[in-house]
Amino acid sequence: MTTAIGLTARAAWSRTPFCRERHVHFDDDEPWVLDNEHGRDFYWVALHEIGHALGLNHSDRREAIMFAFVKSYDPYLNLNQDDINGAKHLYPLRFCEKFSRQRIRLLRGKKK
Repeated sequence: MTTAIGLTARAAWSRTPFCRERHVHFDDDEPWVLDNEHGRDFYWVALHEIGHALGLNHSDRREAIMFAFVKSYDPYLNLNQDDINGAKHLYPLRFCEKFSRQRIRLLRGKKK
């Protein structure tokens, strides 16, 4: 995430033969806070960077978590419909259901 100050956090992912590795990094030098407006809002930045790790790009909607610039502290932080629509586009329900069934089979020791 880039601000007027510079990089505060970033997300990255890479494709391997078996899965995608996803990483979220937070800058140690930032004044991270959890419940007030006197520092960098960890929850907002974390949610934004996890969105990138999932594959979401920046949104042009100011109210969206995936908006490109850091917002001020909001005690009622919520996903915006634009964020939800982006996630649903990348991960449609049928994909998630299929993935869950396959994962359960693997966890139970069954191949198919």
